Amino acid sequence: MGLGVYDGEGTQFTEEGSQVTPITTTHRGNEGESVELLLYLKNNDSNQWFSDITIKSIDTSLPDDTLGDKGTGWGIKLFQGAEQPSATKWASIRYGNNIKMDDVGSLGSPDTSTLLPFWYKITSPPEEDVRTKTDIKLQVDFTRNAV
Repeated sequence: MGLGVYDGEGTQFTEEGSQVTPITTTHRGNEGESVELLLYLKNNDSNQWFSDITIKSIDTSLPDDTLGDKGTGWGIKLFQGAEQPSATKWASIRYGNNIKMDDVGSLGSPDTSTLLPFWYKITSPPEEDVRTKTDIKLQVDFTRNAV
């Protein structure tokens, strides 16, 4: 139990900052495309609250597919907030970025009900074969605090 990343259906991707379920996206190939997912950060431990939270994407295989046009053409971008970013906003975010999240809870209040939203965008390059991507994980770094 502790801090986890979830989708809207309740699938848990990380627990205690480590991947437990892969984020799976399917890409058509040829024309290249982007898939955007709304994900949530949630505290599951009523004895703790969390601060100094940073989320970053990590490719579990080589070459690194998080860097966009600076790497393989695949890329990951993250954005904090519930509102889906516009194409202009996404364009201003660099591939492979980290995001800082608000604290989850506070001294005396663990806050196990709030879902903190953020967006995950994965882009595939053009001329790629149809592919299901499962090798990108989210790493969540944080400071654990007793209630």
